[in-house]
Amino acid sequence: MFLPRWIGILLLASLLVACDKPKGQARYAVTTTTTRPAASGDPSAAPASLPTSRPVASTLLIGDKVVTFPRSRLLLQDTQPEVALLLFSDDPREALDPNYAGNRYYLQIKLDIDDIGNLAAADWHFKAASMERADSPNGIFLDGDRQQLQPYEVSIVFNQVGPQIGVTLSGQFLLLQNRASEAAPPRTVFVQGALLAELETPRKLRKAESHAADK
Repeated sequence: MFLPRWIGILLLASLLVACDKPKGQARYAVTTTTTRPAASGDPSAAPASLPTSRPVASTLLIGDKVVTFPRSRLLLQDTQPEVALLLFSDDPREALDPNYAGNRYYLQIKLDIDDIGNLAAADWHFKAASMERADSPNGIFLDGDRQQLQPYEVSIVFNQVGPQIGVTLSGQFLLLQNRASEAAPPRTVFVQGALLAELETPRKLRKAESHAADK
């Protein structure tokens, strides 16, 4: 399974930032998980806005504009003590080029559920601590990262769509320019979209789960 190299770099950078931040200056976003009865798993039972087959690209409605991204990927990173997911666009290798002008998204999601089998009945809610720029790799990045949409007040609803996971995203994001040209204060932009992806499980995590089941 190929993961874009920049994803590993961002994960390492986010860990370093968390370690370096003085404890007295910590400001935390609030995340909550709610659950509901699981859907039947029949594609016809999914919300009408979700596609029933996996598309080759993904789209989000940002303000009043439909923006196209590479296809969605959903990676299971951990199951204990909570379910940790990574929702990201499957960016091409050209995304590492300084002149790349494409769009991408990258969202780390932690769900307070005790079983990955409950994913299709889980809703994730996020509220930022403030309207300030956060030291986080999370967001929607436009025009080769020249603009960033940072999560502010966002909800994500998961559904089972046949063998795949439907991800319905909606909420307010903060529109930030890149740091070099940042002059105007951030403003909120409403974003919504219905994404579809297979749930990918890293080999290391599969081995750990298999070992635990054998005990």
